[in-house]
Amino acid sequence: MARAVWGSASRAMSRPSKLTPAVHDRLVSAVSTGVTLRVAAQSVGVDPDTVTRWRNAGRQACDAAGLDTNAVLGDEDLLALLGVERFAVVKLYQALHRAEARPAIVATASIMQALDRGDWRAAQHWLHQSGRLRAWRAQPPGSRPAPSQDHPQDHRRTSAGGRPTKLTDAVHEQLVTLLGAGMFACDAAAVVGISASTYHRWMRHGEALLDEATRRLQARDHDDDWLCADLSDDDLAEVLDADDLRLARLFRDVSDAQATVAMRAKDVWYQAARRDWRAAAAFLDEYYPERWASDPLRREAPPPLPALPTDPAASAAPPPILSADEAKSALLRVLQEAGVLPTDDA
Repeated sequence: MARAVWGSASRAMSRPSKLTPAVHDRLVSAVSTGVTLRVAAQSVGVDPDTVTRWRNAGRQACDAAGLDTNAVLGDEDLLALLGVERFAVVKLYQALHRAEARPAIVATASIMQALDRGDWRAAQHWLHQSGRLRAWRAQPPGSRPAPSQDHPQDHRRTSAGGRPTKLTDAVHEQLVTLLGAGMFACDAAAVVGISASTYHRWMRHGEALLDEATRRLQARDHDDDWLCADLSDDDLAEVLDADDLRLARLFRDVSDAQATVAMRAKDVWYQAARRDWRAAAAFLDEYYPERWASDPLRREAPPPLPALPTDPAASAAPPPILSADEAKSALLRVLQEAGVLPTDDA
């Protein structure tokens, strides 16, 4: 970081008085270890609310200047673009964004390395955290949930030109690469500089658009063999405009990438279940909880037994009470009739 540029920023009257290069570096260093922003602020002796205010000001300045969160610019170029007053808070915002993503990247890499070694516990953890187990139990394998009935264009947040504000080709490729490497959706969204709600909104509308494109192609060609997963970019471009095409492509490519990781994790777990009874028990517990769940509350209740016909005359009188010898004789007779014990004749 060029100290001369920071010196120019420090002379701006509206610059936060405590945001020095040393405070900047210590905040970023603390956050990169995985601690919360509040703890990092307290460790450097700054009010957490002040640091939050700096960060929000940096995000607003980036949005106002049309600057991507992950944009890499030299200090002089950034100063020329933003001006002296916003330089320091934007530098802090971008650095904190990268620092917060680092622990998630390291943790995900560790999980995937364990998966490569065939550790079924890593597979179980990834499937748990990614929501793949819940999705598998909620619907039959191979099916997909019905998309929203609302038209996606009614809810998309777009820029003045009608294009999703941050869904660029670079963001598309980053998301597909990160999610295909096993990173969870919320972490991947943070790495590329979007909120988790924005990511899920893109995916929800992309799914609806992909289904809509499939229906249009089926109606045009009178052919029901069109499948969402098989649609190429050229196929989609025939029935969707450029804005809708971006969302449909994102959902298609991200779904393919995540499905590949999920199948890999399931295969690791299943292969381990053939060798290790603990892996097998966990596999049954997760995939078939209605029968094998370790928690009885997760199991399905058995159907009630049918009511036995009753004889009013027989129910009126209580059954006779057998003596010990009578009960022994009755049990012996039942065992002999079942062939368990030899009869007296034999």
